Formats: sequence, structure tokens, C-alpha cells
Amino acid sequence: MIHWSSIQNQLLPLGLLALIALPVTSLWGQRTDQPKTPAPTESDIAPQEFDDEIVAIVLGNGIYASELTPPKSTVRRYQRTLSPHDFEKRMEGWRVKKLELLIYPPILKAFAKEHGLSPTEKEIKLLFDEFLRSRGGSVGVDDNQGMSKFERQFDERIVLTWKTSKFMFEKHGGRVGVSKFGTSVSFPGRLALLKEQKKLGNFAFQNEADEKLYWKRINDESGVDVVIEGDEAKKYFQTTPLESAKAANERGGNR
Repeated sequence: MIHWSSIQNQLLPLGLLALIALPVTSLWGQRTDQPKTPAPTESDIAPQEFDDEIVAIVLGNGIYASELTPPKSTVRRYQRTLSPHDFEKRMEGWRVKKLELLIYPPILKAFAKEHGLSPTEKEIKLLFDEFLRSRGGSVGVDDNQGMSKFERQFDERIVLTWKTSKFMFEKHGGRVGVSKFGTSVSFPGRLALLKEQKKLGNFAFQNEADEKLYWKRINDESGVDVVIEGDEAKKYFQTTPLESAKAANERGGNR
């Protein structure tokens, strides 16, 4: 078992704060200080057909097959460089990652709103300011001064997952995954929420293959950097992301 006490001093400065000492990245690893990627050409975009298949429905919104497909240029590159077996696995991996991105986040946000766990503007701004200090920046009085869209998403995601994971852990216990980016997930809490939403009819697949693929992904705990539980998880949730960032800043300043 990994002991939280033995890794917390590494995870926070190396993940939560050492990360922010670098150019800030989005939730998907995009650097905010780089120019935006040029818009894809028409040949790179799969045509949006009128009969585009709906593969899942989440909170009344459809997820379409075309949303789960890489750009044509990416598909061609995979076909050139991968064996047929690896090509199929890569396409399957792309599909399930997109499903994961399009299904759970809106459900989690709705859950947070229902239980009063949504990140506040103050929480997001204070965390952004602390991250800014770690990079030697000056903190402004304007709530949105210097905060890019990706930085806002990044900070909001950290606060949202900490608050919801804490709530779920206190209800369900079990294992909690923590990433070096500062986000967290209660594995039993996420599973229980998705099953509940499915039972209520707020979440449904239109084909068995995608459903099987998705649940396999949800039950996979390998995508996080650290897994904690019991007293280690309790200790983790005693400190807010803002408090952790401040502590890491102070440790960094004392070196």
C-alpha cells in the first residue's frame, strides 16, 4: 500500500506546484502560452452527416459517433505507422477517452450543483493567484486579470474534483485516485454516481459495445499517479487545494 505520508511532500511540490511553476497547461495538456493550433482544414474534419449515429445520451444531450472519431489526418497517420491490430486498439482508445470526457464531467458538474459543491469564483481566483505567485507573477485585483480560459478550466477542475471527491469519500469510503495535476477522483463514488444516473435514465448507451468499453474504462484505476484510502485519504481531504498550494509555495521559498 502506498502511504500518503510518504508521498505528500513529493506529490504537492512536484505535481501541484512544480507543475504550475512551468507554463500552465490545460486539463488536456495544452500549453496556454503557445499560439493556438491552426484550425483544421476541411479534409481533416469528418463530415457531419444528417444520419450521424447517436451512441449515448447524457442529461438529455446526445453524443454522436462523429465526436468520437479522430481527424482524418490522424487516422491516416495511424494507418501508416501502426499494424492493423495496434490501429484498432488506438482507435478504440481514442473512442473511449472521448466517451469518458463527454459523459462524466457534465454528470459531475450537475452533481456538484445539486449538493452545493460547485467551485466558487473566489475559490478559483484564490487558487489562480497562488499558482501565479509560484511563477513569480504579481497578483492583480481584477478577478479575471491574466487568467486564460485554460487556466480557469485547470483551477476549476482541481477545486471541483477535490470537493466532490471529499464528499463522496465521506459517504462511500474506498479508494481515491490523485493525479500530479492536482485533480482527484473517488473511485467508488464515481461508480455509484454513474450507476445511479443510468438507473434514473439520465445516462444511457445506444449500443452494447460502447457501454462495455466505457464501464471497463471506469473500473480501471491505472490512470492516476497515486491511490490512497483510509486514514491516508482522510488526511488528504483535511487540506484544501489552496492550502496545499500555499504550503508548497512556502516550502519552495525556503529552499
